[in-house]
Amino acid sequence: MVDEKGFFIPERLWKALEDPLNRLILVIGASDTGKTTFIEYILKRLCRVFRCSAVDLDMGQSRIGPPTTLGWARVPEDF
Repeated sequence: MVDEKGFFIPERLWKALEDPLNRLILVIGASDTGKTTFIEYILKRLCRVFRCSAVDLDMGQSRIGPPTTLGWARVPEDF
């Protein structure tokens, strides 16, 4: 099933994302392809189960800190 943002994540991928042994998820891709939106999407589900943090390495358009900087933040459970 595709959600309102157009994402479809197969259940087997959710299982891999939710595996407690996977401590790091790296998302890479071209500019303006939805990486940040995708990360926000998976964090909403993962933060209900795990303590999560996000590192924003996109120096051109930062959502965590000011633009042209690298940012890190703890993601709250009710993200």
